Amino acid sequence: MAAEVTVEALLQQLAEQAEKIALLITQNSEQAAQITLLVEENARQKKRIEQLERQVKRYVAPHSREQPKADPKPPGRRAGQGTFSFKHTPARDTVTRIIDVEPANTCVFCQTPLTGTAYKSDLAWITELPRVQPEITQYNVPVVRQEAA
Repeated sequence: MAAEVTVEALLQQLAEQAEKIALLITQNSEQAAQITLLVEENARQKKRIEQLERQVKRYVAPHSREQPKADPKPPGRRAGQGTFSFKHTPARDTVTRIIDVEPANTCVFCQTPLTGTAYKSDLAWITELPRVQPEITQYNVPVVRQEAA
């Protein structure tokens, strides 16, 4: 025997399903908003991680800017530029030995033979510090023992 389905039962079933569909639609929209917030948060976190990884890879002085220059100059003084006041010419009476160096027969850079004569002499000094001999002193100290009474 087949169960008879009434129109009222079908209408009630349709109403229940409509309520469930409405509930699912609201849950879906809430979850979509939550997903949007999480995607934005994820993007912010990725950007922060990338920024921190860049900071770890390079030393940044406390006063420097966050973005380095695109084409920075190399550090230090350029060759041949600036003042050379760190080494002074020694007095003539303090020079203990003078050595005349023979001119080179070949160019140090390209190794071609040099046939000309020297047109000037550059001066260079080396200051050798004397070896210091340590002074060792021996003390003979008498040790006295008190006799027991």
